[in-house]
Amino acid sequence: MTFDLHIIDWVAVSAIATGIMAVATFVTIVNSRKQFIELQRQNFENALFSLLDRLEKTHNQVKYQVDIDYVSVGSDGFTSAWDDFKRRMDIELYQDANNSKFQERFRTEEAKRDIELTRTNYFLLIENNVTDFISYFNSLLSIIKYIDTSSFSIDGKHRYMTFILSQLTEINVLWLFYVCVLDERFSDLKRLVEKWSLLRDFKQWELIHPDHISWISPNAFNKIDLST
Repeated sequence: MTFDLHIIDWVAVSAIATGIMAVATFVTIVNSRKQFIELQRQNFENALFSLLDRLEKTHNQVKYQVDIDYVSVGSDGFTSAWDDFKRRMDIELYQDANNSKFQERFRTEEAKRDIELTRTNYFLLIENNVTDFISYFNSLLSIIKYIDTSSFSIDGKHRYMTFILSQLTEINVLWLFYVCVLDERFSDLKRLVEKWSLLRDFKQWELIHPDHISWISPNAFNKIDLST
């Protein structure tokens, strides 16, 4: 059997060949894009875990001067500092006309609601008794900014933010609240905490005073549904 080359539709053959090449090119582009996206994700996560490693090291370096002979470190340092902060807000020292020695008394509810008094006690504590405290929250801010400025979707960013929150202790989260509302050096951190609802699992009853909750936007406490 022979073919008459004169009756072959070379235009049709060319169109078919072009179509096949186009499909192959499209598949190659799709696969290349998938590989690029996966490589981008891997590079992002490698850098993220590097930042988390630095955060953990800084966390473990935090020291709180309990007294002249004892320093608590790491998680114990954060907890000791928190206990002291609460004590400073619960009890005040005073002198009366009949006694030159300082005495203690409970603060009034009005005093404990005062943001300026709370801020004063915060700075007296972290500037005089705690080392590497500010470095820790600067490191945490760097991580949150890194996720915030990434090219991932909103849901993707929420998932990474949720993972970061899972690395924080309850005391860290309590301190995160007060750092945001009292320390103007961390205005960016406050903005991002509100934007990404990073206090969504915050135990509000552990605040020094319930009214302190009004010092930050309610957005900080929004629940995020990541089930879909």
